[in-house]
Amino acid sequence: NLLLSTVAAVIGIGVPIGLSMLLLHVGYGYTLLQSFAAGAALSSTSLGTTLALLKPEWRQMRAGAVLLSAALLDDIVGLVIAAIIAQLADTNGGIPWQIIVQPILVSVAFGILVPLLAYLLNRMRVTYHLSRVVPKRYHERSLLFIIVIVLSGFVAGARYAGTSDLFGAYLAGILLNFLTKGYTTEDVILAAEEQKTTHSYPPSVVHEGLPAMTFARYISPAMQSFLSPIFFASIGISLPIRALGVADGSSAVIWRGIVYAILMFLAKAVVGGTIFLWPAPRVTEVEVAVLGHSPPTLTRSQASVFLGLAMVARGEIALIVAQLARPIL
Repeated sequence: NLLLSTVAAVIGIGVPIGLSMLLLHVGYGYTLLQSFAAGAALSSTSLGTTLALLKPEWRQMRAGAVLLSAALLDDIVGLVIAAIIAQLADTNGGIPWQIIVQPILVSVAFGILVPLLAYLLNRMRVTYHLSRVVPKRYHERSLLFIIVIVLSGFVAGARYAGTSDLFGAYLAGILLNFLTKGYTTEDVILAAEEQKTTHSYPPSVVHEGLPAMTFARYISPAMQSFLSPIFFASIGISLPIRALGVADGSSAVIWRGIVYAILMFLAKAVVGGTIFLWPAPRVTEVEVAVLGHSPPTLTRSQASVFLGLAMVARGEIALIVAQLARPIL
């Protein structure tokens, strides 16, 4: 499904940006830069929402696999666009070519080098040897230390190199996924029993392994109770609700916004049509034997509707790009 996922991701990015530039620039008279920034903000797909709502058995379906891959690619491109938008917002007058080319080249370089680094470190079994040295009761805390160090280094490196620091954080998560192979889930559970801790993990978190368990225990509480409210409060504060009612032609702004919202909904929903481009491969007896059961299936029409509606959801990347593009918009 790699080719189908790539086509779905390209459509999910290109159609919203293209229609946004067509409607806002040609129809409403906004500048090309403003039209591009608005379309770029609405071209990402909420990977977090997709993962939260997609049941494990749905991920085995073709539509589920395409959805996850396309949403992942959309978010990666969205992070690169965020770096470009941030630099465009700081320019006055002309746009130097370095502003567009540098974030793309740096992102590609990071995207190639980080998996290679993860592969080499995994072959060297660095964390396996580390997990044997560190007592089991300290495995979770030692991983928390590694997460903080790796995340800080990648964010600083990405920022200094000229790409999005969010993309650096994203790649840090990929690297940590490989680096924590030496730390087993059983080690953490045994360590918790040794310390007689009462902390419990959701089954989905335990299934994802030690990084998710460490995140759920030490980082998620602070994020949910403190960081997330601040983030969404900043989004709410930036909305020009008061100015909307008193601005000249405010009624036109409202109906234009409604038309734009409907168009952006359709721009993502058309991704569902990619399901009809390639026939679904048949499930082999070997795959059934590996899974232990036949994966759930949908008709092509059902899969198309499922994929199209799921791609409509925008999330944190869209909000971040919109915030970065405020000086332009």
